[in-house]
Amino acid sequence: RAATFYKEFSLPKNFIGIQSGGDWLIDQFDEVNNSAQNLMTLFHQKNLPTHGAQEELYVDEKFHFANLKKVIYVNIIGSCVGLLVSVLLIWNLKTEGALLAIILTPALLFLVIFLFPFIAGPHYVILMFSAMGYAIALLGLNLLFGYTGLLSLGHAMFLAIGAYTAGYMTSTRIMNFELILVVAVAIGATVAVPIGLLCIRYVKIYFAMLTLAFSMLLYSFLFKFYHLTGGDEGIRIKVPTLTAWDLSGLDTLSVLTGPLYYYVFALLVLLTALMRCLTGSSLGLQLRAIRENQQKAEYLGVNVKRYRLVAFVIAAVYGVLGGVIIAIPVGLADPTIAYWVQSGNLIFMLLLGGYTNFLGPLLGAVVFIFFQDQLMSITEYWRLTFGVLLVMIVVFFPNGLMAALDRRRWWAT
Repeated sequence: RAATFYKEFSLPKNFIGIQSGGDWLIDQFDEVNNSAQNLMTLFHQKNLPTHGAQEELYVDEKFHFANLKKVIYVNIIGSCVGLLVSVLLIWNLKTEGALLAIILTPALLFLVIFLFPFIAGPHYVILMFSAMGYAIALLGLNLLFGYTGLLSLGHAMFLAIGAYTAGYMTSTRIMNFELILVVAVAIGATVAVPIGLLCIRYVKIYFAMLTLAFSMLLYSFLFKFYHLTGGDEGIRIKVPTLTAWDLSGLDTLSVLTGPLYYYVFALLVLLTALMRCLTGSSLGLQLRAIRENQQKAEYLGVNVKRYRLVAFVIAAVYGVLGGVIIAIPVGLADPTIAYWVQSGNLIFMLLLGGYTNFLGPLLGAVVFIFFQDQLMSITEYWRLTFGVLLVMIVVFFPNGLMAALDRRRWWAT
């Protein structure tokens, strides 16, 4: 029972001296009262080593545990959420299902991401951290592909720009996360304009191959110019600081699963709302018109090249922001992030979630990252499994998983 108690509340073994005299304590565990004072008195009576148990964060004068408080908070939040969902479901019945698709679907998706640190271990929280970075990058890629009809096979170059920007700045002791994001956006937009001016002159496979060529050009530069980029070893990325939080007393894992996680979550929500506003505005309508029929759009007075360039630059900005976020938990910016395989992964995520649905990039990023992690821990042939999965998605879910959930196409592109 004592061992179960420890595991449930994550107590350290030396908390009650289980290494010396612990067998006696396990037999007599029923005698221990729910009082820290009684527990410490028992230590002294039996001459058990306390190992500084008085200073442990798990014990205070009321004998409550940090993990126990976390469980209580999760239950309280879960109860409130359950009540809210019940009210929304009742309202949804009156609106014939419209509310469920329009409000409840994204709300539940973001709620799961928000509560994830409370219900999962650090390893999975770090995976969700990376998934949020990929989701941001995919929102931009979906604007280019799902709304404008331009498939980019080199979108990973913008992830690399964001990652290397974070690496260069943190290596020069510029640790402010907000400043890193601003500089990455400026560099990404500056690079995207000349590349976009050339690429948007072409469509279909020609556009895809041009973007792939620029991505591989950047990959070669990062790989060959060792004195500037670190070559195949890359550049180390330190965990940045936040303006709103003092992170000096926290270790790296606590920062990534705590303040920085929720900062990135807030950034994801903000960028998702911004993208929704853009796609619902006249810009989104004109991009759809260009996707459906370029010639008719031109006859109606739409400046096709200008709007394609705007979509390309916006996608690049989202890409560099995602690149910064993705590289932070890894702690390294290396040339492989610009390789064509990374661009292929982005397209796979987009197809998995559904490029015909606005929420598809979010779902695709989360499912891909966690499914990949599980497969890699099971078999070394995980890429083969992904290939089979891609074939099944194309055959049975051509519009992605999100389209299967959103059958009324409330969030369709």
